[in-house]
Amino acid sequence: MVCIPIFALCFIFVLSCHPPVICNGDMWTNNLIFVRDTDTGKVGDELCAIIDWQFTHGGCCVEDLCVLLAWALSPHNRRMHSNDLLLYYVNRIEDYCKCENIPCPFTKQDVRAIFDTMLPNMLMGNILLVSFLLGNHKAVADPNRRQFLLDTTFGLLEDVAIRSDKT
Repeated sequence: MVCIPIFALCFIFVLSCHPPVICNGDMWTNNLIFVRDTDTGKVGDELCAIIDWQFTHGGCCVEDLCVLLAWALSPHNRRMHSNDLLLYYVNRIEDYCKCENIPCPFTKQDVRAIFDTMLPNMLMGNILLVSFLLGNHKAVADPNRRQFLLDTTFGLLEDVAIRSDKT
């Protein structure tokens, strides 16, 4: 018998209800390149490129956003800003569809429902990944990196508990 993790079932359900989109598959801050201000030399907030596309696949419209929220934000910032980031993301999809004169395949309510379903499952998937990495002392030998992974894992567990308590 093949065991399918619950978060994989979530992806299958979501993809069966909505058209797949191109997903980077490895969305985290080190794969985002931002425009540098030519006057100050400082990195700005305008996205220039997304790199590292070897895990590209057809997936859910919020998959990359969920991964980014899980890894790029502290638990506090994820709780404080995920709704604003999701709204910004959905508005950009709508703007693009209007500009291209194509129907938007998702409503704001669709994206919110998918996000609310996927984020806890994505967080659990990341917890499993971190647990695997922490179990392999050679993979994460640096004590600071190990502590970061532990802190991230505890934050993800807290978020899963908070979200499951709300539903």
